[in-house]
Amino acid sequence: MNQYVKPSLRLEFSLRDARVSGTVLTWGHTAEDGKFSLLFENGIRKKSGKTGKAAVMFSGIDFDQSYVLYDFELRKERVEFERFADDIEKFSCDIMEETYGENVTKLMCAMADGAETWDAEVFIYHTRDTVYIWEDK
Repeated sequence: MNQYVKPSLRLEFSLRDARVSGTVLTWGHTAEDGKFSLLFENGIRKKSGKTGKAAVMFSGIDFDQSYVLYDFELRKERVEFERFADDIEKFSCDIMEETYGENVTKLMCAMADGAETWDAEVFIYHTRDTVYIWEDK
């Protein structure tokens, strides 16, 4: 019988419990040429401790296959990446869970505007590298 063993993905970094402080959204010239960066003023977790300021850039994004879904208490609303980026500038956004697969990154975030809280599911389909940039603390 044939067998294939898929190696477990071991990342040096974790976005869990990190607060997103900003974004950079770049539309590409082709369907899979977009970029989306998350900025972290207070850093992210690294195996050896916490970083200083950090950013994570997802590249080769197919925005037609990617989405952001807001989950309010009584309704769900699909929003464009531009709105999500604008909302991060106005509201808090904490990453609660991260999942990685082949060409896919999924983030579950807790959003809050002071009076209301909601979850945001961010599904990013990307065919190019994810780049982590950070300052030492």
